[in-house]
Amino acid sequence: IYVLDKLDNDSIRTFLDRKGIDESAFYHDAKAKKVDELLSNPFYLTKLSDIYINDRSLPNKSELMDRLIAEGFELDENKYSGDLNEQYNSLFKSLETIAFSMQLMHKYVLEDRTEYQELFDDDIRKLVKQSGLFKREKTGWSFSHNNFREYLAAKKLSRFSKEEAIEVFSCDSFIKPSWVNALGYFAGLELSWDLQSWLIDNSPSAIVKFEPDRLDKSKRIETFKRIFTQYENDRIHF
Repeated sequence: IYVLDKLDNDSIRTFLDRKGIDESAFYHDAKAKKVDELLSNPFYLTKLSDIYINDRSLPNKSELMDRLIAEGFELDENKYSGDLNEQYNSLFKSLETIAFSMQLMHKYVLEDRTEYQELFDDDIRKLVKQSGLFKREKTGWSFSHNNFREYLAAKKLSRFSKEEAIEVFSCDSFIKPSWVNALGYFAGLELSWDLQSWLIDNSPSAIVKFEPDRLDKSKRIETFKRIFTQYENDRIHF
C-alpha cells in the first residue's frame, strides 16, 4: 500500500505563485470558507485554484463537491451537440446510481461488455457517456476521480431511510470497510436523522478514519468531545 504525503506549505505557495494567485488573499478566503485544510491535497488544490481564478472567491466546504460536479456539467454541455441541460437531473441520477452500484460491488472500474452493459440499459449508457465525470478506461468505465464516485454514492444513500442506509453501510453495527470513505461524505450531507450520534454509539472508530475533507474541524472536535465524555462516563479505558 502506498500513501501520498500531503503537500507542504512551500509546495502550495509555489503552485499558487505559478498560477498568478495572491497567496494572502487566497488563504484568507480559504480559511473563511473552511476549505484551508484541503489545500494539502493535490486534487482539491488544483480545483480550488481554478475556481478562485475564475470567481476571485471560493465556495463553502459544504458546497464544494456540488460545485465541482456542476462545473464538469458545464464543460459537458459545451461539448455535447444536443441540449444536455434538459437532461440535467436524469444525468446526475444516472451517475448516482452507477456510483452506488460500484460502491456495493467494491468496484473502481466496470467492465464494458459484462458488468456495465448488463447492469444499465442503453438510455443510461448513452447519457452518462456525455459526462466528463465518467470515462472510458481500457475495456471498462470508471469515474474520473474516486472522490466523485464516493460523493455520488453518498448522495444516493442520503435518500434512503435511516434503517435502509444503516443496512447498506454497516454489519452488526460495524462499518463495512468499503464504505468508510463514502460515509465521510455521507456525514456531511443533510439527513433526516442523527448519523453522528449513531456512529458514536455504535462505531466511533469509523469517525476517526474520515479524511479532513469529509468532516470539518469543528465537527471533528465536537465528535471527539462526545466520544471522550461517553468513555469517561462509562469508565472505559480510552
